[in-house]
Amino acid sequence: MKWYREHDYNFLVITDHSTVTIPPAYAIEGDPSFLFIPGEEVMGYGNGRLLEINAFNITEDISPIHSETDLDAL
Repeated sequence: MKWYREHDYNFLVITDHSTVTIPPAYAIEGDPSFLFIPGEEVMGYGNGRLLEINAFNITEDISPIHSETDLDAL
């Protein structure tokens, strides 16, 4: 977070496989001009293939979906 702030970024989203990353309390209180957005790399399976999509500004983990088609999984 510090590196991004020091290099003039205005926001940061950290996504991890199947785990939502919630900003630590000090990130929110420390600098109101820097936005730390909760995020997760959501896993899914469509037609037997692994699919990944990023979700932003969420509050809890999104469980993987197994479906017959890519569209239904996403």
